[in-house]
Amino acid sequence: SNAVWALGEVALKWGEGLTPWLEPILHRLIALMTDTSISRQLNANVSICLGRIAMVFPDAVASSAPSFMSAWCVALRFVNDPSEKRDAFQGLLQVCARNPAAPGNCLPNLFLAATSWEEGDISAELRQHLAEYLGYWKQNMEAANWSQLMQIMEDQSRRQLLVLFGIQ
Repeated sequence: SNAVWALGEVALKWGEGLTPWLEPILHRLIALMTDTSISRQLNANVSICLGRIAMVFPDAVASSAPSFMSAWCVALRFVNDPSEKRDAFQGLLQVCARNPAAPGNCLPNLFLAATSWEEGDISAELRQHLAEYLGYWKQNMEAANWSQLMQIMEDQSRRQLLVLFGIQ
């Protein structure tokens, strides 16, 4: 768990210097992200690491994002540290910008991940980016599908969606 977390820190520090090892690293991280038998803590650390790698290599992560996007969004709900969560979400948004179809099959998990933020923990800039991105999905979704998505979400999550992002 600590090694995975540290790998994300290395990605931020080394940046492009990580390129020679990027493919095997992503392969292993994606395998971990989609492994339902790993601990919640390891899963959270993988989601942070993927986000940090995506901040440096968004295109590389975006190309395979549909295969792990749902699991990534679920794991993001359990990241507690605001700075680590911020990095993970910034990477996620960069991936989504490069592969807009990536979250298509896991929108409920994406919205639930976004609503896992505490109001005082999310920066104004990240809040704005998430509000724009989630608002894009609301505007481009058929009314029946939006209604179904809102029915899936618990009352608390719907409140957070309104409070944090102005979306109802």
